[in-house]
Amino acid sequence: MASKKCPSIKKISKLAVIITASVILLMLCGLLSYNIVYNSRIYPNLSVAGEFVGGKTQDEASTTLSENIKPHSELTLIFQDQTFNIKASDIDLVYNFSASVAVAYGYTRTGNFPLDIKRRTELLFSPRNFDLVIGLNPDKLNKIVSVISGQISIDPIDPAVTKTAAGIAVEKGSPGRDVDTNKLISLIWETLSQNQS
Repeated sequence: MASKKCPSIKKISKLAVIITASVILLMLCGLLSYNIVYNSRIYPNLSVAGEFVGGKTQDEASTTLSENIKPHSELTLIFQDQTFNIKASDIDLVYNFSASVAVAYGYTRTGNFPLDIKRRTELLFSPRNFDLVIGLNPDKLNKIVSVISGQISIDPIDPAVTKTAAGIAVEKGSPGRDVDTNKLISLIWETLSQNQS
């Protein structure tokens, strides 16, 4: 009976090197193709205020935002049974769609090659949403929030002890109520930049 020759270690090593090199070459070709396809486009899985802009040029993405996002004409704040309306025109609210798109486009183009490659790869598996870039007059917003705060806030009443003809009277007082104006302003910015209702 003839004996079968076992492949030599050299042949197995050579085959392993060829397979490994082929896999690396395929991965590099895939990465290169991915970067060429999105060279002048926004990388996939990116959105602005919930509107998908991945795969689009910056002009196409700006058009998509301007067609699909309806800017707030007013924002309604509700506290218990009170309603407060802030008109967009009262705070000079503007939406900057082209700047919003530029943020999404620039997310994978920072100039830091390792970071850009990492972000581009992550986008293949997990989407990323950016807020709208908005502008408003902060002085006007602060003034409106101050007025609203004045209508909601109640000064605390300290407990008091007084002597009366019938004896001693104890008034327990009340804690009062105060509006965290910084938090309210922050929530207004967040709501407007995310185009929430």
